[in-house]
Amino acid sequence: MTEKIIASLADVTPLWLTAMLTQSGALQHGAVAAFEVARGRGNWSANARLTVTYTPDAQGALPQH
Repeated sequence: MTEKIIASLADVTPLWLTAMLTQSGALQHGAVAAFEVARGRGNWSANARLTVTYTPDAQGALPQH
């Protein structure tokens, strides 16, 4: 699988997040339906906390943050 490098928070999509969580084994079935963003603060970097919502059929570790 070719991984897309995330250069900004705008590059993160439910489709991308589904692919990464599936690849890591944390999502075994289903998909990311949506996520909310809480932006962090930093002088030299960008960071954010994502609160993830999954489709009803999702199975696996299903990290929420």
